[in-house]
Amino acid sequence: MKKVFLQYNPFLIETVITINGKPISHGGELESKCYQRLQNWLYQLFPLLDKECNDDISLQFKGTQLDYNDIVAAVNDYKKVANAVKVELETPILVEGGTLRLKKLIELFDELKNNSPFEDLKDPEIQKSFQKAISTQFEVNVIATMSSGKSTLLNSFLGRELLPSKNEACTATIARIEDVPEMKNFTAVCKNKSGSEIHSSKNLTAQEMDQYNSDENVQDIYIKGNIPFTDDANMQLVLIDTPGPNNSRNEDHQRATYRVIKNESMPMVIYVMNATQLFTNDDEHLFEVVAKTVKEKHGKQARDRFIFAVNKSDMLDPEKGDSVEKIIKTAKEYLADKGIEDANVYPISAEFAKLIRMDRAGQTFTRQQVKNLRNSKFTFEIPEMQFEKYAPLSLSIRADVEADLDVAEADKNVDEVTLIHTGIPSLEKSIVEYMNKYALSNKIKEAVDTFKNKIDEKNLMAQLEESWQKNDAVRQKINQQLQRISAELAKGNEAAKFRERIERMDISKDITKQIRAVRTKCDGGFDTHFSPYANDTVKPEEAQKSLKEMKKLIPNLQADIQTDLEKIVNESIVQSAKKILDEYKSYVHDIMPKSSIVDGDKFFSVPKEILTINLPDVKSIVDKFTRTETYYKTVQVGTKVVSDSKWFKPWTWFREHEEPVWEEIAVENKIADINSIIDEYFYPLRMNMNENIVKIGEAALEQAEEFKAYFVGELDKLDKFIQAKIHDMENTTQSKAELDKKIQQDEDKKVWLNNFKKQLDDVLKV
Repeated sequence: MKKVFLQYNPFLIETVITINGKPISHGGELESKCYQRLQNWLYQLFPLLDKECNDDISLQFKGTQLDYNDIVAAVNDYKKVANAVKVELETPILVEGGTLRLKKLIELFDELKNNSPFEDLKDPEIQKSFQKAISTQFEVNVIATMSSGKSTLLNSFLGRELLPSKNEACTATIARIEDVPEMKNFTAVCKNKSGSEIHSSKNLTAQEMDQYNSDENVQDIYIKGNIPFTDDANMQLVLIDTPGPNNSRNEDHQRATYRVIKNESMPMVIYVMNATQLFTNDDEHLFEVVAKTVKEKHGKQARDRFIFAVNKSDMLDPEKGDSVEKIIKTAKEYLADKGIEDANVYPISAEFAKLIRMDRAGQTFTRQQVKNLRNSKFTFEIPEMQFEKYAPLSLSIRADVEADLDVAEADKNVDEVTLIHTGIPSLEKSIVEYMNKYALSNKIKEAVDTFKNKIDEKNLMAQLEESWQKNDAVRQKINQQLQRISAELAKGNEAAKFRERIERMDISKDITKQIRAVRTKCDGGFDTHFSPYANDTVKPEEAQKSLKEMKKLIPNLQADIQTDLEKIVNESIVQSAKKILDEYKSYVHDIMPKSSIVDGDKFFSVPKEILTINLPDVKSIVDKFTRTETYYKTVQVGTKVVSDSKWFKPWTWFREHEEPVWEEIAVENKIADINSIIDEYFYPLRMNMNENIVKIGEAALEQAEEFKAYFVGELDKLDKFIQAKIHDMENTTQSKAELDKKIQQDEDKKVWLNNFKKQLDDVLKV
């Protein structure tokens, strides 16, 4: 058995692996994974270790509890593989998680604000950047099709009825609910398409929300208030109530849904399903996009970010053969068929959880709600209906849930026991775990990096000054070089060359191939749907059904295509810009080593009007292309009596029987020429979408021009920044006496700086 030591740092995204005390093979496949997030390649870890060790494994892990939970789960999964190598886990070496590190970071921020001897480190812009980094919001997008109980789920999170809940597609706006723990009530601001405020409320009610949601001028609703289950979270949660994938009122919202799924930062998505009607055709295209996204991103995080909540699971009846396990199995098989393997499926009852929490808060109930609340404890007394048992929880979350249940049962707190059985607390804990595991480590690293560049620059500058002080000839030579560089920069020759490069920048070639692929996707969407009807006629009812399905598909296809194109344009512009900027940085590095340059990215959106299509009415299309064909059919119209008697057979005389009477009649049959429908209505739509895709390229060129102007402005800022740095260094190296004086004055500052830098580094160590 070989002893494997694995240390993972989620803040620096670094993995160190030794086997029997020796580093793993240099240049091997295992080493190549060590600078990726552990969860992105965790499923490959043990097969790779098996290949490297060729023996049984005793593994010791060093890192955070959250990452160790994933190691344990990966070991358990690996043990299920036939002929898997034997893996034993030793006692882990657990280090501080993100919560304590964030606390230390905030303390360091206060130290810098109050006690830094460097005035420029107290610069409002630097402090604003740090404040932004540590107050990063974490978005959880809640999506569903009609009547799944999405609004009820959100209300259960809030512990009150705030969002309209009806047995219809009632979400027509995007509502952003921002967690502000200290607030006692909720506030709201409504904005229209242009971003102007049109309604507001300082004490939001369900009635007001219903009015806002029904107002066609309202595009987005920004809500603030306390989201109770995140009180101990380290990030500010934002719940986003998103209309379903086929919301017909606003195409912007459909695009927003697809942008969320494709977002590089991988925000969490909760897809709410109805246990009594698990899937609809509306889900299909969206699930295919989810599957593609998971496959492109790979790894555990890409899968963990999608939660499929099977709501209304309390409506299952075990006595009639219904089973939570069966529903979960069906859901996972369906999702796997769409390409989403091993999906995270949570059975829940949002309605009962909401009622229990409303009761605790002393809120008013309807008579039906009183009855439902009374019946809830009977529903969840049945062991098969205790949903937390079926949730795909990590080891630590399951231990937390079981501990909460033990306390509630010991206290005979029936409401709390019932609440846990609804599955909602398990779902909430999983959301917070995802935040802490993935988003918090990124936030801490970003906050540290905000200061490190400035601090590293000061450290390096101090080292340079000391080397110049010790060697006067070097100081004089450096000063002469700086004077020449300053004069060269003043001429602006190099900057002019880069400006010329920017002006010649052409992204159209880069995006042509990718746009062609998007056109193929567009054509494929139409072809896949209509190919079964090639050279065919069908009944009007079948034509109507097919066209209704296509009308549902088109907005999804349209939103999918547009978000693909936005991504292509943005990436092409940004990549082209970064290439030039990197070259410029190299040029700056050559003339002024170790200097720090501040830069930024600017992203662009494709104009939303480009892919807007007005779809015709289905019935009018079918009626226009329905014709009546007449054909003849022989039918029985009656009977006649026929004699069986034969003159030469006396025993048959007087015998007779009945025979049917047949007649040929005309029958009218209505049929729809679906190919004519496709040619006249959907072919132009298809061509229109293709033309719009071409327009995207034109829009990209226009945006490239905007970017060029922006980039030239950024280049001017860089020039001024560099010239200022050169001027400071000139002054420093001009006189040895002045240099000596400056170094003496900075001696105490340097001690403070080195200590502060060490504390920053310690925040990221494991």
